[in-house]
Amino acid sequence: MIKAFQLLYLTLVLSAMSVDASQDSQPRIELSNIVRSYSDKQEFGYTAGIFLEPTKGEIYLADTGNHQIGIFNLEGATLWKFKHWVLDPQNGEKIPGDPNSVAVNKQGEIIVSDSRTDYLDVLDFRGNVIRKIEPIDYDSSMSFRAAALAFDEQGNLYIGIKGKGPRVLKLDPDYRLLLQFGNIGDGPNEFKDISAIGTDSEDRILVTDIFSIPVVKIFDAQGVYIGGFGGHEEGKTDFSFPAGVATTRGGMIWIVDTIRQVVKCLTGSGEYITMIGGFGNAPGEMQYPSAISSDGDSILVVAERNGSRFQQFIVK
Repeated sequence: MIKAFQLLYLTLVLSAMSVDASQDSQPRIELSNIVRSYSDKQEFGYTAGIFLEPTKGEIYLADTGNHQIGIFNLEGATLWKFKHWVLDPQNGEKIPGDPNSVAVNKQGEIIVSDSRTDYLDVLDFRGNVIRKIEPIDYDSSMSFRAAALAFDEQGNLYIGIKGKGPRVLKLDPDYRLLLQFGNIGDGPNEFKDISAIGTDSEDRILVTDIFSIPVVKIFDAQGVYIGGFGGHEEGKTDFSFPAGVATTRGGMIWIVDTIRQVVKCLTGSGEYITMIGGFGNAPGEMQYPSAISSDGDSILVVAERNGSRFQQFIVK
């Protein structure tokens, strides 16, 4: 962790790549923290997922490399960590999992999607299993393996299904199915490989897809497609490997691009605003960013797969 007295907040000026908007409309982005370890005895492994819970100001990290979930405050101090244990589908024995995505509801329940299991775990803050969300309860053909997760402001859970039958499920706060939409295909409301899911203050659902065009698809709360943006070319509004999505105030949408080593900021209509990152291990640079989360206002946290750290930014 970079302590306050060690870090004079880095302002990331990206004027060479900036916008089509005026300088006055540019957000000012400051790096406020870098966290690389739980303690001086354990560093992060492969960091696959991250979630910022805004009410308590806590950051939850899906650390695949260490088979565990870490919980931190906004100063980067470790509050707790626990192994994520899963059931081996072959023999039913408990084995260390590979947590891929994590999200937390208003009651403090931690939802974990794991690359080794088809179900979702609902855990308390100590890692004890409260219940499992089984895909067979909704559709026997589904799997929640490595699914993308998000909550809206009403406490509804969104699950982005990957694999052969990509779709989005919306569950109410009691995990009952409210709706599902999408299927495999090239249409506006279809998917090829869902990589991330998020919601904004207007209850819109934002889904990123590795192979589809548009890359970012936007739906209303009822799952109706209302627009999208982004291709796979080399332009400012294009992406190579979208891996995460978050929103901050003013309708800014932040998209992680793992291959380009950046997080791009765009408007809701897909107009480029700015970006942060660039390949490297220095403060503000990134090594294969894998996930992003926000408090919906001004704080962003970005996990890095190869950097084995997360960075915290303030958007002003």
